[in-house]
Amino acid sequence: MSHPRNGKHAGANADRLPGVVRELVRLVHQRGVGDALAIVHRHSLTLPQVVALFDLREGGPRTVGSIARTLSLSRAATSHLVDRLVRGRLVQRAEDVHDRRQKRISVSDRGKAVLARLDDARRRELDAVIGGLSAQTRAQLTVVLEQVNTQLRGIG
Repeated sequence: MSHPRNGKHAGANADRLPGVVRELVRLVHQRGVGDALAIVHRHSLTLPQVVALFDLREGGPRTVGSIARTLSLSRAATSHLVDRLVRGRLVQRAEDVHDRRQKRISVSDRGKAVLARLDDARRRELDAVIGGLSAQTRAQLTVVLEQVNTQLRGIG
């Protein structure tokens, strides 16, 4: 029998990978999204708003146009999205120091607190799901995912 990394088995396994990853994500979400969804619901957030908040936290302040490109939305739709986040006090607008005509959008302290609660909820939910796996499977998954993370960091 050939090793899965060599020969024809590697190709067959690689072809199945996207479906396997989708199934993993589906199972994780199915078994543990209650607390995170409650936080999103409590703040009346849409998925694009959540993505914008995480992106602003990770990438720092940016313009509405930059957020629009990230979310693949029109500037008008993004402006409306940002307005709702401003009204919810989750982001703040400030004048761009280099171009006073531009406004920079950044996550407010309240927005950072909401994101921290989301991070904590997702961490607890994922820990509960992963905790249900056997010790051997967790060990194997750790090795493989460390390799995946290393390779994905190199792609960016």
